[in-house]
Amino acid sequence: MRAICMIGVVCLVSVPSAMAATTYTAELVNMMADWSVPIDNTDALNGKVGTVEAGGFHWAFPVEANPPALTDGVPGVAVASVLQDFAPGALSLQIKYEQAEGWVPSALKEVRTFCANEGGRDGRVRQNVDVEWKDAGGVWSPLITEAITGSYYSSNHGQWGASLIRVKDDSGGMLLGGQVIHGLRFKFWLVDNTGDWFLPRWEPALNTASIIKEMDAVVPEPAGLLLLGLGGLLLRRRTA
Repeated sequence: MRAICMIGVVCLVSVPSAMAATTYTAELVNMMADWSVPIDNTDALNGKVGTVEAGGFHWAFPVEANPPALTDGVPGVAVASVLQDFAPGALSLQIKYEQAEGWVPSALKEVRTFCANEGGRDGRVRQNVDVEWKDAGGVWSPLITEAITGSYYSSNHGQWGASLIRVKDDSGGMLLGGQVIHGLRFKFWLVDNTGDWFLPRWEPALNTASIIKEMDAVVPEPAGLLLLGLGGLLLRRRTA
């Protein structure tokens, strides 16, 4: 039987439209097959090799081999995507994608981070992540801050094998009202104290990182892009 724990939507960051805001949903599930959406191998990040700006990956897998594992469209083996344990300041991995990394400026529908440890079912299935975006002028701003999978100071108890965070617009439209995004940055924080306790990023006992299987930046369907273009045209006519 499929088991899933849906965590309530938290609205954190305002966007340009007065009628919309960026929000996220989080879910803890039995296994990767239970994610509400599958990994997308056609998204804007697919195949891109990001630049690691801070933190990194577990010693069991070389840092230089890891960035592709986060965007290759498949979950892969666990060791390929274990983030850095015992990270200074609790920032386990900071990685960016922009033009230098092959990013193509685009409007986005969702940003997703997939995490799993089906064999361990411990704190490594938790996530604590910030996502930032870059505008046409090169300015980075928060898209979502402290998106988390469940309540702090809770234990997995061997129940959940995977998690998923979905960053989206609360009205169901495009992120940032369809504004073109010129870069994405992900900041993953340590999540556990080796004792299977999900702790906030400021706790000194933190030492264990997430296992991030994939990161997706979902572009709108062609029909959505057409509607977005028509909406912009109508807006320009109204304000002309």
